[in-house]
Amino acid sequence: MPAESSSTPVAESAPPHGGKPRGWGRMIAAVVFLCLLGGLFFWFGSQSPLEEARKAVAAGQVQQAKDAYERHLIKHPEDWKIVVEYGAFLKQHDAAAALKLLTQVPKESSEFVPAARQITPIAIVGKRDTLAEAALKALYENNPNDHDVVLTLAQIYRRQAKDREALPLAVKAAELRPDQLDQDSLPPYV
Repeated sequence: MPAESSSTPVAESAPPHGGKPRGWGRMIAAVVFLCLLGGLFFWFGSQSPLEEARKAVAAGQVQQAKDAYERHLIKHPEDWKIVVEYGAFLKQHDAAAALKLLTQVPKESSEFVPAARQITPIAIVGKRDTLAEAALKALYENNPNDHDVVLTLAQIYRRQAKDREALPLAVKAAELRPDQLDQDSLPPYV
């Protein structure tokens, strides 16, 4: 009787390098490499919504800019700096939407004063004196020697027939810039 071999048929069919056929390892490595390459291309090749928004603004593409800003703010709803940036852009195209957006900036935020600067002209033009007054008060608290803020706040108070509040501010505005005494127009906020 012939002697039986000590190896089993399974051991004879296994590849000598440890268990997997050679083609699978190379195929998996190629797939992983292509995925990494595609991910890198996507990461570095695509623009962020914020970059898209700024390019669209520069190109005068209003709807594309709005869409890109909205996509950014969906991911970063408390990015107050971008809320103010978007509000400044939006006020030229949709004042009501700009006000709705800008009034979301909390008073504790470092972007509250820039938001108030954007709110003021929209509120004045829209004759929303209460909103204009609140924004101007915030600006006045931030810098009580800003002539334009002082004068505009005095004019808002005068328009509301709040002469007791208007007079001291009008005097202060005259003291801050005596050369502006003869001008009757609103400052650059309008």
